[in-house]
Amino acid sequence: MKIRILIFILLSLVIFSACKKEIFYPPQEIIYNAEENRLSWDKLHNVNHYELIINEKNFDAYDNTFDLSAFADGVYTVKAKSIYSKGESLYSIPYTFTIFTKENYEVYVKEDTIYFKETPGTTYRVIYKENLDNINVALNENSFPIPDTLKDKKSTIIIETIQNNKVIDKTTFTLNMNITKVYKDEPFYVNSLNPKAIYLDGLEIKEGFTLQEDKVIFSDSFLNNINKEGLVSIVGEENQILRLHIIPKKLILLSETTQNFVDMDVLFEYQLNGYKLTSITSLNNPKPTDNDYTFNDGKLIIYKDYINYYMNETESKDLILQLSFNIEDHNEIVYLSITFPA
Repeated sequence: MKIRILIFILLSLVIFSACKKEIFYPPQEIIYNAEENRLSWDKLHNVNHYELIINEKNFDAYDNTFDLSAFADGVYTVKAKSIYSKGESLYSIPYTFTIFTKENYEVYVKEDTIYFKETPGTTYRVIYKENLDNINVALNENSFPIPDTLKDKKSTIIIETIQNNKVIDKTTFTLNMNITKVYKDEPFYVNSLNPKAIYLDGLEIKEGFTLQEDKVIFSDSFLNNINKEGLVSIVGEENQILRLHIIPKKLILLSETTQNFVDMDVLFEYQLNGYKLTSITSLNNPKPTDNDYTFNDGKLIIYKDYINYYMNETESKDLILQLSFNIEDHNEIVYLSITFPA
């Protein structure tokens, strides 16, 4: 009797084992690592390899990672299954990700609007400071009108690219809306780390500059293409946007800006380079008249009689003069001072 029971139990185990169906698990927790530009998922045991479908194309992976360096920037959807020696799993739940190559990041200004690289399937957030407060602006498009509070000043701006409520990329750039004076007759360069491209008023420029590891050197031909003012964007590891004001030539003062009065006429001398003096005045009364000075060939002589009269009529310790010069359509305002004896 005991032998019959034992045989029955053994036969039952054999039948149960034969009927038991093996389970083939698909890849779990597929994620995209933007820094390494690769996919990865939880490692499974006894798997020969994995089959991936990325945007309807098939690929094989023999480990629990898949390199994406050959893929262009864009939005991708992947699903994967595990291949075992005795069968294969179902496909995993589809996973969508965005490949975003930071080296190609572009940011420039056109008509008072900042434009930056468009990444399909994402939204954006712009962060900047207004006084001491952080301002966050959510965007659905890759453009940002410059607020009045950022015009005529230098600001640091952060642009975040967001997908599935996660920041997948962040770039910082300098927006310098202060006027940067550039003289056509002088070399002009901007320090910038690994510059890659140059934009002028929103259009990419291919010539007229030299890109070096730490700077951009602009040629005369580039500056001649700017009609008085232009917004220049430098794309690289340090994105910058500069507001350039082009001046034909530089007015050069050959003497000191401040001179001491020793009861003699005071001489200031300029190298005019085509500039013409259009007016001269003082910041306080009494103002100089045409009889109080002469200006010939860049030499400005302030007569001592006017300086003594001014010194006696005011309690000032110095005389501040404001001079206006003009060349083409550019006006240059300069200040000179004459210090009185103690």
